[in-house]
Amino acid sequence: MSLKLILLTGVEEYKNEIKRVLIKSSVKSFSYNEVTGHEPDVDVATHSNWFVGDRFETNSLLFFAFIEEQHVESLFNNVKEFNDSLESVSHLHLISLHVEKSI
Repeated sequence: MSLKLILLTGVEEYKNEIKRVLIKSSVKSFSYNEVTGHEPDVDVATHSNWFVGDRFETNSLLFFAFIEEQHVESLFNNVKEFNDSLESVSHLHLISLHVEKSI
Protein backbone atom coordinates (compact mmCIF):
# COMPACT_ATOMS: atom_id res chain seq x y z
CA MET A 1 0.00 0.00 0.00
CA SER A 2 1.43 3.36 -1.07
CA LEU A 3 0.73 6.32 1.21
CA LYS A 4 0.61 10.04 0.53
CA LEU A 5 0.81 12.86 3.03
CA ILE A 6 -1.74 15.52 2.16
CA LEU A 7 -1.66 19.09 3.40
CA LEU A 8 -4.76 21.21 2.90
CA THR A 9 -5.15 24.83 3.97
CA GLY A 10 -8.17 27.07 4.04
CA VAL A 11 -9.62 29.94 6.00
CA GLU A 12 -11.21 29.08 9.32
CA GLU A 13 -14.70 29.85 7.97
CA TYR A 14 -14.44 26.78 5.70
CA LYS A 15 -13.76 24.34 8.55
CA ASN A 16 -16.97 22.30 8.23
CA GLU A 17 -16.86 22.29 4.43
CA ILE A 18 -13.25 21.07 4.47
CA LYS A 19 -14.23 18.20 6.77
CA ARG A 20 -17.05 17.28 4.37
CA VAL A 21 -14.65 17.33 1.40
CA LEU A 22 -12.19 15.05 3.23
CA ILE A 23 -14.90 12.58 4.25
CA LYS A 24 -16.41 12.62 0.73
CA SER A 25 -12.93 11.77 -0.58
CA SER A 26 -12.62 8.66 1.65
CA VAL A 27 -10.08 10.26 4.00
CA LYS A 28 -10.72 8.12 7.07
CA SER A 29 -8.83 10.16 9.64
CA PHE A 30 -7.17 13.54 9.64
CA SER A 31 -5.81 16.19 11.96
CA TYR A 32 -5.81 19.94 11.82
CA ASN A 33 -4.23 22.95 13.52
CA GLU A 34 -4.99 26.62 13.56
CA VAL A 35 -2.43 28.65 11.63
CA THR A 36 -2.06 32.32 10.81
CA GLY A 37 -1.84 33.08 7.13
CA HIS A 38 0.12 36.11 6.05
CA GLU A 39 0.30 37.91 2.72
CA PRO A 40 3.50 39.99 2.52
CA ASP A 41 4.19 42.95 0.22
CA VAL A 42 0.57 43.54 -0.70
CA ASP A 43 1.16 47.22 -1.31
CA VAL A 44 4.15 49.29 -0.27
CA ALA A 45 1.95 52.32 0.46
CA THR A 46 -0.28 50.22 2.70
CA HIS A 47 2.67 48.72 4.58
CA SER A 48 4.03 52.14 5.38
CA ASN A 49 0.73 52.94 7.10
CA TRP A 50 1.09 51.72 10.68
CA PHE A 51 -2.71 51.85 11.18
CA VAL A 52 -3.09 48.72 9.07
CA GLY A 53 -1.68 46.43 11.76
CA ASP A 54 -2.45 42.76 11.12
CA ARG A 55 -4.81 43.49 8.24
CA PHE A 56 -3.11 41.00 5.94
CA GLU A 57 -3.16 38.10 8.37
CA THR A 58 -5.93 35.51 8.24
CA ASN A 59 -7.06 32.83 10.63
CA SER A 60 -6.57 29.63 8.68
CA LEU A 61 -6.56 25.89 9.27
CA LEU A 62 -3.98 23.35 8.17
CA PHE A 63 -5.40 19.85 7.72
CA PHE A 64 -3.06 16.92 7.28
CA ALA A 65 -3.49 13.19 6.83
CA PHE A 66 -1.82 10.07 5.55
CA ILE A 67 -4.05 8.60 2.87
CA GLU A 68 -3.88 5.74 0.42
CA GLU A 69 -2.69 6.83 -2.99
CA GLN A 70 -5.92 5.63 -4.61
CA HIS A 71 -7.88 8.42 -2.84
CA VAL A 72 -5.62 11.33 -3.81
CA GLU A 73 -7.20 12.05 -7.20
CA SER A 74 -10.68 12.06 -5.70
CA LEU A 75 -9.56 14.53 -3.06
CA PHE A 76 -8.03 16.86 -5.66
CA ASN A 77 -11.23 16.68 -7.74
CA ASN A 78 -13.43 17.44 -4.72
CA VAL A 79 -11.24 20.37 -3.65
CA LYS A 80 -11.35 21.76 -7.21
CA GLU A 81 -15.13 21.38 -7.27
CA PHE A 82 -15.36 23.23 -3.94
CA ASN A 83 -13.04 26.01 -5.13
CA ASP A 84 -15.00 26.39 -8.39
CA SER A 85 -18.19 26.92 -6.38
CA LEU A 86 -16.72 29.82 -4.39
CA GLU A 87 -17.32 33.46 -5.18
CA SER A 88 -14.55 34.40 -2.73
CA VAL A 89 -10.91 34.85 -3.70
CA SER A 90 -9.95 32.68 -0.72
CA HIS A 91 -9.64 29.10 -1.97
CA LEU A 92 -8.51 25.80 -0.50
CA HIS A 93 -4.92 24.83 -1.23
CA LEU A 94 -3.93 21.17 -1.42
CA ILE A 95 -0.68 19.32 -1.92
CA SER A 96 0.23 15.66 -1.71
CA LEU A 97 3.65 14.29 -0.88
CA HIS A 98 4.99 10.80 -1.39
CA VAL A 99 5.69 8.95 1.87
CA GLU A 100 8.97 7.14 1.36
CA LYS A 101 8.89 5.09 4.54
CA SER A 102 6.63 4.75 7.57
CA ILE A 103 6.03 2.48 10.55
